Amino acid sequence: MKHLSMGVAAASLSLAATSGLADPRLTWEGSLEIGIDSVVSSDVAGNEVNDLYGIVDVAAEWALTDNVTLFVAGTGESMTGAVNDRAFEDLGFYLGEIGLSFGLGNTTLTVGKTGVAFGSAWDSAAGFYASGLADDYELTEQIVLAADIEIAGGTLSIATFYADDTIFSEQLGFNVGPNVSGVAGSGAGNTGQFDNLAINWAQELDGGVFYNIGARHLSGNATESDETGFVAGVGGTIGTVTLFGEVGVFDNYGGTAGDDATYALLNASRAFGDITLSGSLALRDVTSAGETKMATFGADYTFKNGVEFGGAVAFIDDAGVNSTQIGAAFVIPFGG
Repeated sequence: MKHLSMGVAAASLSLAATSGLADPRLTWEGSLEIGIDSVVSSDVAGNEVNDLYGIVDVAAEWALTDNVTLFVAGTGESMTGAVNDRAFEDLGFYLGEIGLSFGLGNTTLTVGKTGVAFGSAWDSAAGFYASGLADDYELTEQIVLAADIEIAGGTLSIATFYADDTIFSEQLGFNVGPNVSGVAGSGAGNTGQFDNLAINWAQELDGGVFYNIGARHLSGNATESDETGFVAGVGGTIGTVTLFGEVGVFDNYGGTAGDDATYALLNASRAFGDITLSGSLALRDVTSAGETKMATFGADYTFKNGVEFGGAVAFIDDAGVNSTQIGAAFVIPFGG
């Protein structure tokens, strides 16, 4: 559960297509994250693992014309989860995004490999472990045909997509192999066809209150059932405290018939100069796996040179197995 969300200490590399980019037409940015993620105690001794890790993110945009933008983003990180104490092992590099965006008035069309708008916990929640459970339903590394429409003071996002099964689903270095679509056990949405749909509405209101509402349909294949999901989130600042909450509900979660899931997150943060303190409560309830409950407390600090340091402790009850997890990381931004 490392590098789940640095919140205000995150180096966001999510690409937003724009039109009429000023010269130079090529822009890029990136970050280097060095951290440690440790399960310091657990009811199951084998879960107590220390993982010293590194992550490099690089993203670039090239404005081919005033209205057409080529984008690409890559990540280097450990390609497997830690099962024993380790340091910088199983490192691989992969392209998380590559494609074209077209600006057409109040609408941006996107084609290629990228993420799909559905929920916002991974961007909106503050703290190192804050979105640790909500990350389960984030739609990343999809082959996408999408439209983002600026209307009525908000953004309506509509996308048809499927999980990447191209050469871009492989990795350089430690290669876990390509994603294969359309086979038994590969999960809902992994169909190799544009037969999945997501709709998301996001808006910021006067006073800094923002909210998002989304729905998705992931088609099953082979032995999988169709999944239907809904998500809603809201956030804003009351006095000096920023609050955010999000709930997601799913039928036939992951394509397993009768396996329903509910996710809930409540997050709060407050800045004291360059330091931000945060805390969150999270729930994941899946029919086949039972309940996972998590409470986190964290702090983030931004140095004058832009380097960020964040850390947190998480207390987790995973279907009756209790664990305590501690993580911390430096994030060093760079760009040109």
